[in-house]
Amino acid sequence: MVNVLCVCAVGVGSSLMLKMNAEKVLQSKGFEVHAENTNVTGAGGMSCDILVTTPDVYGNIRNCTAKHVILMENMVSKRELDEKISAIVGEL
Repeated sequence: MVNVLCVCAVGVGSSLMLKMNAEKVLQSKGFEVHAENTNVTGAGGMSCDILVTTPDVYGNIRNCTAKHVILMENMVSKRELDEKISAIVGEL
């Protein structure tokens, strides 16, 4: 089971889209996925296998433990997410 945490500033729109895309990408690679979406404050104290967010949001997240961090330039790009997950899939 791969635990994914998707974070945006507000925790509603972009992070929800990231969550759905991360689930699809990882499931297509044969992984069972547990994904959550939240805001910067909600991410504090959480732990996950993969944290997905943007560089500016990542700089504001405190006390979140992640084995891998994926920083998205375009939060809605499934292609970018697939490429970045593919780069770490061997380590999951």
